[in-house]
Parts: sequence; C-alpha cells; structure tokens
Amino acid sequence: MRSGVRSVALLLFAALSATMAHAGAFLSATESAPDRVTHPSGYDGTGGALIVDVCIDTNGPNAAQMERSLQNAIDTWNRKEVHSVNLVFGSGGVPIGTIDFESVLLHEIGHCIGLSHANLASESGVPTADQDYAKSANGPSNVFDLAPGSDGLTATGDDQRGDDVNLLWYEKGVNNPYVINASVVDSTTYARSLANLPPGESFAATAERMNGSSFGTPFTEAVMNQGTRSGEEQRLLTADDVSAVRYAESGIDSLAGTSDDYTLQLNYAGSSSSPSCDINVAFDDVQTGFAVCQATTQRIGGFFSTHYRVTAAEIFFNTGFSWFFNDETCGNMILEPSEGCDDGNVDRGDGCSQTCEVETNWVCVGEPSVCDWICGDGLLGATEQCDDGGVVAGDGCSATCETEPGWGCLGVPSVCAGACGDGAVVGGETCDDGGVVAGDGCDATCQVESGWSCAGVPSVCTVGVCGDGVVEGAETCDDGGTAPGDGCDATCQVESGWSCAGEPSSCAPPTVSTLGFAVRLALGMLLGAIGIGWQRFRARRA
Repeated sequence: MRSGVRSVALLLFAALSATMAHAGAFLSATESAPDRVTHPSGYDGTGGALIVDVCIDTNGPNAAQMERSLQNAIDTWNRKEVHSVNLVFGSGGVPIGTIDFESVLLHEIGHCIGLSHANLASESGVPTADQDYAKSANGPSNVFDLAPGSDGLTATGDDQRGDDVNLLWYEKGVNNPYVINASVVDSTTYARSLANLPPGESFAATAERMNGSSFGTPFTEAVMNQGTRSGEEQRLLTADDVSAVRYAESGIDSLAGTSDDYTLQLNYAGSSSSPSCDINVAFDDVQTGFAVCQATTQRIGGFFSTHYRVTAAEIFFNTGFSWFFNDETCGNMILEPSEGCDDGNVDRGDGCSQTCEVETNWVCVGEPSVCDWICGDGLLGATEQCDDGGVVAGDGCSATCETEPGWGCLGVPSVCAGACGDGAVVGGETCDDGGVVAGDGCDATCQVESGWSCAGVPSVCTVGVCGDGVVEGAETCDDGGTAPGDGCDATCQVESGWSCAGEPSSCAPPTVSTLGFAVRLALGMLLGAIGIGWQRFRARRA
C-alpha cells in the first residue's frame, strides 16, 4: 500500500516575514489511523544503524551554496540534542528581508525522515491565528474545536478541543514539549491517547513560540512547527523534535532496547547531476512555490500494521526568494570570519553561544575557544566564587574571583566578610577562636567580648583586660593603665611594697614609718654583724 505525502510550505509576507511548513508528529497518521508511526527510508523492521544518504542535485542553481548548510543540518539531526532558545534574531548573519536556508532545510529534512507537523499548520484550513494548536484531526464533527482554555494560551495542556483527535505524541503525565524527562522514549513513556495527560489537562501541548515562557522556555519553538520569519535563525532541535525521532527509533514494537531498534544516521553523499540518494535536495521552481519535501510512504508489515516507512523523498526550493546561505559551521572548533568564538559545541551558558558569539560578561580566546567569565564586573559568573566589582586581593574576593581563605562572600556584587568560626582573624573580626559560641571571650560575630582579651590565630581569650580599670580574673589591681612603677604593673599585679584598692585601682606607695623601721632593722643587723666580727678578731690575737 502506498500513500503520497506532499509537504508544501506556504509563504505569507507581512512586514518582511515568512511563514512556512515545519514538522513534529508522523506522516501517514490520520483520524481513522491516529497511531501510525513513519520511519525513515530503508527501515524494514531490522534493528541496527540505519544510514540515510542525502544528496544535492546540481541540475538546479545554488548547488554550491547549499553544501555547508546541508552538512550542518545533517549533523544537527544526527546529534539529536535538545536545545532551548532556538529562535535567534539579528544574529548569525541572517539579515532582515532574507530567509535562512539552513533553518528551512532542517525542517524539510524532518519531513523526509517521516515527521509531520506538530501543529495544525496551514494544511488544516483554519485561520492563521489558530494554526498553532496541537496537531489533530477534526473528529466526528468535521470541524476543528479550538479554544485556549483558562490560561488564554494556544497549544498548552488546558486547550479545549472538543471531539478533535490528537495526533501528537507527548510524555505521559508530563505533557511538556520543551523537555524530555524519561530515560527512554517509547510506548512506555510516551502516548498519543489523551488518557495519559496529567490531572486537570485536556489536550497535548506543543512547543509553540508564544507559549514557551509559560513553560519557562522563552524564544523556543519546535523546528517542526510551522512558522519561520525573515531574519530569523532556527538551526537547533527542541525536545518536541527529538522525542519524535527517538520514538520512531524504538522500532515496530515501540519498545526501546529490543532487537528492532535502530539508530538513524544521515549521511551527506555529495552532489550530482543525477542523484540517487534516499533524500535529494534541489532548487526547482516547477516543483514548489517556496519549499517542499515530496515523500512517498509504504506500510511495513501486515495489513493491520501501524508502521510505515519513507520510500522516496525529494526536497525542492524556489529561487524567487532572498535566501541566506550559511557558509560556516558553529561548533566545529574552527574560528571562522563571522564567529566571535567556537568552543566545539552549540550550547548556551558556557561563554560561547549556540551561534558562536561571545556571551555577555564572558571573554573567549583561542581556537578552539576557551571562555572565562569576566572577573571584576560585579556579576557572579558560572565559574566565579565571588565578584565584588574589583580585582584587588586581600578584601575577601581574589583577583581571580575566588573566595579568599577565612572569608565568606555573598550577593551580586559580592560583599565579603570574615568567616567567623574558621580560626582566621580577617576583615572586621577582632578575634576568631574557631567557634561561634558567646561567653568565651570571642562572641558569635567574632568580636572580643567585654572584659576579655584575645590574641593569636586562632584566638586564645582570657578574662580581664589589663588597663581597662576593672579588676578581673588573675588581676590583683587595674588602675586603668599599663605603666609600671605606679603600684600596678603592666600585667595588673600589685608592685612590691605598694597597696592597691578599688576600680579603677588606687595604689599607695610604702609609708614613712614603715620605711624607718626597715632602715633601723637593717642598720641594727649591720652593727650586730660588725660586733660579732670584732670579738672574733680579739680572741684570735689573744
């Protein structure tokens, strides 16, 4: 059994914008057979690597200009990476008034490997404003039921779709087209039936550009949704795109990890005037008014099988538009003329963006690019422990934006203070005994407590501060000073012969009477010694 599928992209200009067909669910699915899954050319139910050759037909114009974009698009589908923020404006050299060839080609290849639109799109016949609702058939009523639900947003889980038959596969219990939470994508984790929706939801959601923010993913749309504008770049896949391919890869039994699983691998097979690849790409104004994948499908298995494969596919473009041909490859680790960096990937948030531009507050050098957050700008980057707006060491945040030993830094820009309790006396600390318990001389904020003195690292604290006028601990006096010779010495001990009392201590020197007695006692002892000595001398003479 054969069924012809022709994906025609309609172009509507409004303020130099283009609307065209993009894809998502599966070709061959219909209202009467909604569970059909279409596989790429060559799949016959046998597992393993499935190689699909893609060629450029040189019979038409622009053959040489297409080559780099085709290689890039092939690599994107082969990686099957999920990305967010895949709508880029004013970047990558795509001028307003031109249409990015690579973005459209990425979509058309999706059709040619078996994917259909994830949204109603133009072929549904509904008004343009309603074409972003999730892919469906119009049900027994033969009229699409279209209402956005309480959130007022099209293509979210609360859409009210009446008897419309859902054709979009979604993750069970999740219904978020911007993420893949499941470790495998197959019939155990994904469903088409609405019975597997999360509680309170009524229809499958699709990754439509206007509802991305409600899922926490703005500026993101499934490549296979309809709608790419002039001056716009959309060269990265989303979860909605990747999940459809991975579901098909689970094979005829729709169970991952079994013998009929395959891994899709697109292969660029070059250019020829008589190409015979699985997918051929050419410019031919006779075949399309804008861009199209003409695909033929065939059932795999018996009459009741719900699995199909593409048997032939050709992509055509019309020359009547201002196409932008990308001649560079972001992510190949080669710094090409219009690139600000190339770190070998197309990820965001690592300094070099998905379009190979240096991201804000980063600096990138070398080939491949090595990117570091700018230290000293007061913004806390992914690789920084702190950033206080400067690059001076010794204030808690080092010249390389690392928290210095003994400090703690918080906020943007960072405010650094001594880390009380680590045993190091830094910043505004007057002590740090390695703890944050009050009553031991060094309080919970690392300040010396009243009546204590602390010294050393970590701090050792003793009761009594000599010179503060308060007699504490081992002090026998404290006259408010630490000068010796005034009765209370530098360690707050009463000096010999003195007497001290009160707080602050008042010290009295030895009295006169006491002094006279001491002198007389000493003189008597001296005279006695002299007398004893004289007597002994006389005795020896006799």
